[in-house]
Amino acid sequence: MLQKNLKNLGYYSMKSRVLDQEILKLINKIHVIDTEENLDLFLKSLINRKTNQPVSIAFINAHALNMCYKNPDFRDNLINCDYVLRDGIGIKILFKMLGKNPGLNLNGTDLIPHILTLSTGKTISLYGTETKYLEIASNEITSIGVKVVDINDGFQPDDTYIQSANKFNADIILLAMGMPKQERVAKRLSEVLETNTIILCGGAVLDFMAGKVTRAPEFLRKFGLEWLYRLVLEPRRLFKRYLIGNVVMLWHAFNLATHKK
Repeated sequence: MLQKNLKNLGYYSMKSRVLDQEILKLINKIHVIDTEENLDLFLKSLINRKTNQPVSIAFINAHALNMCYKNPDFRDNLINCDYVLRDGIGIKILFKMLGKNPGLNLNGTDLIPHILTLSTGKTISLYGTETKYLEIASNEITSIGVKVVDINDGFQPDDTYIQSANKFNADIILLAMGMPKQERVAKRLSEVLETNTIILCGGAVLDFMAGKVTRAPEFLRKFGLEWLYRLVLEPRRLFKRYLIGNVVMLWHAFNLATHKK
């Protein structure tokens, strides 16, 4: 019995190491931007692209990293994105443990509205959240000079978004139906669109823009601690994701640092 258990332990240890190597591929995919000047150059090049192919952008935080260990399709869909950007202090800690430069913290809640302010005169399709919040966010986006040409709530079948995107051919498609659905839809859109479309995986960004969820104070956001503010507001819903999830993420980070070679 002991010999069998030791063999099983070795088997699972081997599986764990193989999985860690797959996760490291994703970590190496993360596009690090280390200065505000380089961020400005990145955004301008993104918005001024002249091609007939879409470009997709996703964000990875501690919760997303944990999901990658349980959901290989989600992990593959993230890797499929043209750009994956670092979001939050958890991934920053991971980068430090791996001896990598974490660069700027680029969460979608801040970066996506900034992208929209640079996109005056362009068209956008909004897919995500509940209809009442979607409509409020749509008005906010219209007010900054970006034309909303299509909206769909975040609870439709994937094909609905694909068909709508093909119909309206917006310059920007904002997916805000949460992980892992938005990354799955982003991959499918990347495969079928033949337009110069920016596909953004935005999580709860439309809820923030509509006022459904309030932002943390600036000093918490500066240090990547907005998760703590949200936990205080919604302890029951977010306890597992943030408190337990952060511990799990640190354990994964330790293993990744150990198995990086």
